[in-house]
This record gives sequence, structure tokens and C-alpha cells, in this order.
Amino acid sequence: MSDRATTTASLTFESLYGTHHGWLKSWLTRKLQSAFDADDIAQDTFLRVMVSETLSTIRDPRSFLCTIAKRVMVDLFRRNALEKAYLEMLAL
Repeated sequence: MSDRATTTASLTFESLYGTHHGWLKSWLTRKLQSAFDADDIAQDTFLRVMVSETLSTIRDPRSFLCTIAKRVMVDLFRRNALEKAYLEMLAL
């Protein structure tokens, strides 16, 4: 990939992040009732977008971000359930 292509993709990501990060964080805070978890999930969501190669094909950024954020939330819930089960096993 040329430097010019990298710069263009980077600017597109920066634009996406700058435009939608606040909205995504607010949406996640309402869903999760936790600003801490919302921050983590928003960060993970944008990290997944950054490393993906689908940035140029996004038609509706908010829908795209919501889909990824929902998947990250599921991962969080699974991880929390596993951690809870592990701690309960240790308590026995």
C-alpha cells in the first residue's frame, strides 16, 4: 500500500472517529448503564474498524458501528459470565 493510500485511509478513519465517537459512546452508555463499559466498548469498536479493510465500503456509519459494538458487547457479556462462573468455582 502506498503512503498516499495509507494517508487517505487514515483521514477517513479520523473523520469517522471524530464524527461518530461521541454518539457511539452515548448510545452505549444508555444501553449498558455504565460509562466505563461504554468507553471500553467504543474503543474496541473503533479498533476493530481501524484494523478491518472494510472502511471504504461503509455506507451507513452508525449502523456499521452499532453492529460491531453489539458484537463487542456480546463478547463482554460472555467474558463476564465466564469470570463469574470461575469465581464461583473458586469460592467452593
